[in-house]
Amino acid sequence: MKINEYELEGSLTADNSGFSKWGFARKNGRRYFIKEFLSPVYPVYTELLTKEQVERKKAGCRKYEEKMKKLYSDINNCSDGNLVRIEQFFRYGSKYYITTEQIEAVDEAVVYEQPVTVKVRLCRVLLHTVLQLHRAGIVHSDIKAENILYKRLDSGAITAKLIDFDTCFRESEPPADVEEIHGDYWYMAPEVFRIIAEEKGKPDSAMDVFALGLVFHQILTGKRAGFDANKYSYPFEALLNGGRLYCDRSVPEELQELLVSMLDSDPKKRIKLEDAWWRYFEKRPAEKPVVKPPEKPAEPVKKPETPEKKPVPGSTENPGIENNRDILPGKEKPTDGPRRPSKLIITRGLRPEDRKDLKETENAGSVSGTENGKKPKSTFEQYFQTPGNL
Repeated sequence: MKINEYELEGSLTADNSGFSKWGFARKNGRRYFIKEFLSPVYPVYTELLTKEQVERKKAGCRKYEEKMKKLYSDINNCSDGNLVRIEQFFRYGSKYYITTEQIEAVDEAVVYEQPVTVKVRLCRVLLHTVLQLHRAGIVHSDIKAENILYKRLDSGAITAKLIDFDTCFRESEPPADVEEIHGDYWYMAPEVFRIIAEEKGKPDSAMDVFALGLVFHQILTGKRAGFDANKYSYPFEALLNGGRLYCDRSVPEELQELLVSMLDSDPKKRIKLEDAWWRYFEKRPAEKPVVKPPEKPAEPVKKPETPEKKPVPGSTENPGIENNRDILPGKEKPTDGPRRPSKLIITRGLRPEDRKDLKETENAGSVSGTENGKKPKSTFEQYFQTPGNL
C-alpha cells in the first residue's frame, strides 16, 4: 500500500499508540517511521453532512494543519540533533500523517550497564534537548522512557534521541480543553493530574521537568523512583496525598540535589531547565564588560556672582559655610565593615515541612544536638535510600 509516495511495510498498528496508528515505510530507498492520526478527519465523504457542517469541518482542519506545520517546523529548527527529525506532515485523503527519521535503537538495558560517566552524559544530552524546546516556547508534554531512543554512533558512543511530538504544544497556547491533555500516568506531574481532575488551570513546561526527573532516575539507577506502593499507584498520587518520593542512593552525588529539585511537588518551586543546565552541566559564560565611549568633558558652568555675605553683628555663624553642623573638618562618615556571609542551606526541591525539619536539624548541629559524635542526617539526605530499600 502506498501513502503519498511512502510505500508501507505491512499494515499500520495501534499498539501502544493512543490516538494514532503507526508503522514503517520507504521512500526513495530510505526507511521512515510513519504515523496516522485518528483525529481530526478531513470531510471527504460529505453525503451525510450539510453544507454548513462541511465548511465548518474544513475550516477546522485547515487551522489544525497550519498550526501543526508551523509547530513541527519550529521543532526541527530548534533541534541540536537529539530530537528525532520530522520529515513530513501531510494530509492524504481524510487522514493526517507524520513521518520521521527511523532510528536503529539499542536496548535500554544496554544503557543501564554503562559506566556512571556515560549515564550522566546521557542525562546532560536529554536535558539540553528538552531545554531547546523550552527555549522555543514548546512543551513536549509526553516525556517518558518509552519516548527516548538510544543510538550507538559510529564512534561506539551511545547518544539519546527524544521522539513523539504528537502532544506538543506552545506554552503560550496551552490545550484549551482537559481532554487535549495526554501523557503517561507514571510520569505525570501532580499539578497536571489536578488540572485534569478539577478542570481548571493550564499545564506548562514544569510538567516536562518532573517527567524528565523520573527518566533521569531510571537512567542513573536502572530502576524507578520509589514511594509507598502499598498506598499509592503513581508518583503524582503519592505527592498529592502527603507522601514523598525516594531516590536510590546510587544516584551520583553531584546529581542528587538536581533530582530532588526536578521532582518538587510544587511546579512554582520546581527548578527550570535553564537554571539546571547552567548550575549542573555547563559553566555560565562570563559577561563581557560593556565598554563605553569616552564622554566629552562638560564645559564648566559659570556661577552667578553673589554678594559676599556679611556677618550679622552678635552672630556666631561662620560666613561661607552653609551647614557647619553636618560637615566636620578632618572626619569622614564611618563606613560599614565587611559583612559576614550568611549561612546557606540548600532547601531547593523540599516541601515546607521539610524546610522546617531542616531548620531544626541545623539548630541541632551543636554539641548538644549530636548523638554518639555523629552529625544528624539532613532532610535532603532523607530523600535518598540505600539500594534495595525502596
